[in-house]
Amino acid sequence: MKNFKIVFVVLLSSLILMMSGCGKSKNVTITLWERMEPEMQQVFDELAAEFMDQNPNITIVRKHDTLQDIADNLEQAILQRQAPDLIYFDSNYVGMLEDRNLIEPVTDFISQDFLNRFSDSTLENGNIDGIQYSVPVVIQNMLVLVYNKAYIQTPPEAWDELVTTALSRRSNTEDAENAVYGFLAPETYYFWLMSIYNAYGGKVFDENSNLILDTEIMTQALEFAKSITENYGVGFSGMQSDDFFTKFLTNKAAMIIVNSSIVPKLIGSDIDYAVFQLPLLPNGTRITSFFFHLRIQHYQGNQSKQKRVFRAVSGIYA
Repeated sequence: MKNFKIVFVVLLSSLILMMSGCGKSKNVTITLWERMEPEMQQVFDELAAEFMDQNPNITIVRKHDTLQDIADNLEQAILQRQAPDLIYFDSNYVGMLEDRNLIEPVTDFISQDFLNRFSDSTLENGNIDGIQYSVPVVIQNMLVLVYNKAYIQTPPEAWDELVTTALSRRSNTEDAENAVYGFLAPETYYFWLMSIYNAYGGKVFDENSNLILDTEIMTQALEFAKSITENYGVGFSGMQSDDFFTKFLTNKAAMIIVNSSIVPKLIGSDIDYAVFQLPLLPNGTRITSFFFHLRIQHYQGNQSKQKRVFRAVSGIYA
């Protein structure tokens, strides 16, 4: 939660300076609309209470709502001069909000030096034509390698090493009920395919926001994804997260690749586990998580088109 605290304090401090006349002390109310998970709400409220204790002239008002309700109500709130100062929102909505002139660049109240502390990939989702409209707080849909220390002491760095280790740990695979697998990955999860595609240097959109999935790089990514079970012989066809996470929890998988949001479910289990980065591909580049980015302003805010584009990406590997 360290990054969350830093971003929270910097945003609030910068907003306060902007709203209060370059730091002159006066009462300030800052409103936030958010769609946080309950755990994040608790952390936010603790930080907000601490911040307000240190700054008694500042009141922070947090309003929780669903993602869709925030999107639906924001424009009307702006027209009625009841809009929030900050939104905790999914980054793939930034293009839609910018297209409808509903948000302002964050560079109006935070410095470029602060933005430089983030990687380009995390800033990309909130950047439109070189202008930054959002600041990342948490990274979602990030894939990680989780391994069971009862089977593996040193996690594999490269793909070939992973395969060798996985094949040495697997046993009884002809018995689906009692099989132990060395490695399982979410074969039908589009973020897994797109992470491979990303590692090969693939992009979803070109500089003009046109889809560029029909490429030689996509062919390479698909061929590698298919080869995991067919050529390398690890895992099994049709692997899905729920299925192999259960196997991992029951000591029937040595290594799995999962969404990082699932990892906390291991807390309190009997598994002695650790988390590691994704492996290097045979060509030497590392498989890196794909962060979903739609330049929705080129679709005139049409969310139905947004969903079709997203399905086009996921459907390649479904």
